[in-house]
Amino acid sequence: MAANVRDRAAFAEKEKLVFTISLHGDERAGVEAGSRFIENVLRGQEPAVGSLLEEFAFVFVYANPDGWRTRQPQYESYGVPGATLFERGQGAGEDTNRQYANAGWIFEGFYPAEPNGRDLAADDPDGIDRDVPPGIRETVPDALWIVETLREYDDVGYFADLHGQSVGADTFVYGLTCQDQFDQGRFQDVQRWNRTVGEEVTAAADEWRTAAEARGSTVGSSVFGVPETAFAWGTIWDTLGYTGTGRLREWAQLPEESGGLGAVAQNFEMAYSNIVSGNVFDPQRVDAQVRAYRAVYRRTIEHAATDVETGIVTGDTTTGYVPSDRLSVDAEDLPFLENGEYVGGGSEPDADVSTLAVEAGETATVAVQDADVVSVDPRPRGELLAAVELRDPGGETARRYDPREARAADGGLPTWHLTDPAGEWTLRTEAVDGDGRLDVRVGRVADAESPPDPGSVDSWGGGYRQRDYGTADALQYFRDYDDYVADDGAVVPVTEPAALDDLDSLVIVHDDVDAAFLEAIDEFVEAGGTLVLTDSGVSLLADLENAAAAPFDADSVDRRELFVPKIDERNEDHPLLTDTRSIQRQPYNVVAQGIKTDEAPMWLVDPDDFADAGGTAAGETDGRVPAGTVDRTDVDGRLHIVGGLLQPPSQANLHPFGLLDYAVAFLGHTMLTNALGHVQVRSVDGEVDRTFGPAQFASVDPGLGATGDRDAGSAVQIGDDTVRNRVTVSHEADEALAVRDLVPYEYDVAETGETVVDVEPRRDDGVKMVSIGPDAPPGETLEFDYLVETPASVGTQRRSGTYDLGPAQVRDPGDGEWVDVDGTVQTHVVVAAEPLQNDRR
Repeated sequence: MAANVRDRAAFAEKEKLVFTISLHGDERAGVEAGSRFIENVLRGQEPAVGSLLEEFAFVFVYANPDGWRTRQPQYESYGVPGATLFERGQGAGEDTNRQYANAGWIFEGFYPAEPNGRDLAADDPDGIDRDVPPGIRETVPDALWIVETLREYDDVGYFADLHGQSVGADTFVYGLTCQDQFDQGRFQDVQRWNRTVGEEVTAAADEWRTAAEARGSTVGSSVFGVPETAFAWGTIWDTLGYTGTGRLREWAQLPEESGGLGAVAQNFEMAYSNIVSGNVFDPQRVDAQVRAYRAVYRRTIEHAATDVETGIVTGDTTTGYVPSDRLSVDAEDLPFLENGEYVGGGSEPDADVSTLAVEAGETATVAVQDADVVSVDPRPRGELLAAVELRDPGGETARRYDPREARAADGGLPTWHLTDPAGEWTLRTEAVDGDGRLDVRVGRVADAESPPDPGSVDSWGGGYRQRDYGTADALQYFRDYDDYVADDGAVVPVTEPAALDDLDSLVIVHDDVDAAFLEAIDEFVEAGGTLVLTDSGVSLLADLENAAAAPFDADSVDRRELFVPKIDERNEDHPLLTDTRSIQRQPYNVVAQGIKTDEAPMWLVDPDDFADAGGTAAGETDGRVPAGTVDRTDVDGRLHIVGGLLQPPSQANLHPFGLLDYAVAFLGHTMLTNALGHVQVRSVDGEVDRTFGPAQFASVDPGLGATGDRDAGSAVQIGDDTVRNRVTVSHEADEALAVRDLVPYEYDVAETGETVVDVEPRRDDGVKMVSIGPDAPPGETLEFDYLVETPASVGTQRRSGTYDLGPAQVRDPGDGEWVDVDGTVQTHVVVAAEPLQNDRR
């Protein structure tokens, strides 16, 4: 162990790794595992971790002592059958993970804890400022002190918030990524962090499955199944089926200038919290939890000690995006800010909270008038485990939670937010186990005008001054993207139609495009360019006239507002989804940009029109196409749509702590890199660890039906290496067809002879044409292989490069033209010795 572990001066200089444990009092796995892990480190039983104390300080925050008070009758354990031991919330009865000062939309019914007080400035050097609004000070003193204490630490590198999760979960441990702003560096850092945690949790799968099966008799209930999966990660909606504001992890990841810690942060959720066994101590279950969360502690610490480097390989291509003022907002436009100073005078949001008691099995109604947002928070009491369904005034299911299911339907317990809620809502309840009542907490918020003034929130006892966030600009995403380009490609703004001639790909995320630009876009696609339309840019399908877009009209595209943007049903084989995981269904997050849940825009395309255009859908949302590709043989270019990716930040809702530029999720980011044919490359400690993409969009000639495949080794190759290139070709013609193969011009073909009869270099085309000796016979599959050598020097600066091997081609006996063989393109990322850009945080 480090010699300076007790040295306070040394502590101040070290990078901090913070673990908040059991923020919810009825989720004991974090504190049980954390306490034992601390003991093991101090005893020398974690030597690898102990050795890192020279460089790091580990901070464990026991975040909810109120919720851990034992054997007190006032704590009914939030619906745990047969137990009154632990409480989810804190002493004032508030959910402890809804009360933090996040960027973006803040729900007025919560109590955001900002210890710097109303003016957002640290006025009291000894603690929490005196000007904290009284409603905040009285209700969430715990959150105020957590924020105040953690801000005293310099250099917080990673922040893990460890929870217990829903009793019906189908996954043992979830990783929940933040809803904040991620660039390529942070995306890959978090992906690698989750993967390394998942490897250790999965390795112990037999242990926790045995414990899960053994504890069934202890629980005495059929609703607690054994999870099928060891570990999975995604957004909070991907994993648990809900989202919202006020989360601790989002606050921790905010930059310091925005009030946060600037950490890389996320939640972990553990199955079999104490809810599962009714708080009966179950040694096997607790041991399984401790082992799994020990993996989180250990792997987080080890990950912090690695160098994660990443870049985006474009194949030296240029991608353009079209700017628009519609994609940005300025804090100076708010009526209560003047020259960066809060002057007040904005509209006052009106908020109130009431509680409705409902016996299990009964139905209750919630009548709503004069409210813009309503929160509904059903809390089971007594010995009750309940399923709850909320129906809208039209009788349709708006929210549903059932502990027997793996995840909630568009929003899980404990809090649901509803926008545009006027009318009579119906709450149906069912006792799944035990009996008792539900206390249904209903919060109503009416915004007098938009945007609401954060200095006048009655439920807070006043409010906060608006933080001046300057300009929030969604197009910052592309500038950040360009910073990670690792070859001679670029991502550039395009303001003139003539500039499209210099592009390989074009991305348009809005519909602010004039007629001259539309005409240039049509010519760009017809000439072979790749066009990606996202968000309101998808509506341009009706205005474009190139052959790929011609079948669409004004009725083809529908703008819808969803709980979150999502792909309901994924087409796992679609190239846009290459190297994404089935759990990923949310392309962008909402609240950090000021957008409320239930108001998340997404542009969806009529599936019949999309099919008529020759398109293939990447999935389905509300019966329509949320993303997909039009790739036709009569058009040289290619068209992709992604119905939600980059929304402009919104000032329409309460956002006292600022707005972020963008909130793209890893699914949306990877769909875009796939559409552009780019490759994300991640290296760890100087070695290539993983690549993502690119999707392959090879065209098929319908006349010859030429298909095949290629195996040219792994996707990542080292420069100056020899690779065996194996290819198969089959076709539907009635006679044998001549065959040739295309390899990158920079590659050397290492042999000629019976298989390779000729090699014709074509520098201008960037390929070498390799003539294959045997023809492809009718009705059979031709198999051939030969050796190629990867380039020794990758580009002028010896950086990584991407190269396409293929396609193989067959000659059409009718017109003598060479036709691509579908399925015979494989991409190599050739890595030189020089490392990629390092930007872990």
